[in-house]
Amino acid sequence: MAIQALQDAVKELKVQIREMDGKRQELSVRIAKTESSVKSAHKRIDDLQKEMMP
Repeated sequence: MAIQALQDAVKELKVQIREMDGKRQELSVRIAKTESSVKSAHKRIDDLQKEMMP
């Protein structure tokens, strides 16, 4: 009975790990998109600053 409980716990942990890995991958994609957007915004800000400075 104890062995069965351990097997069930291991199966449940495996499911949780897969879910967490999927969420981590989604966050990695979101972070990459955000970094790209921030880089683009910084470039536009720099360009505006150059235009405003004589």
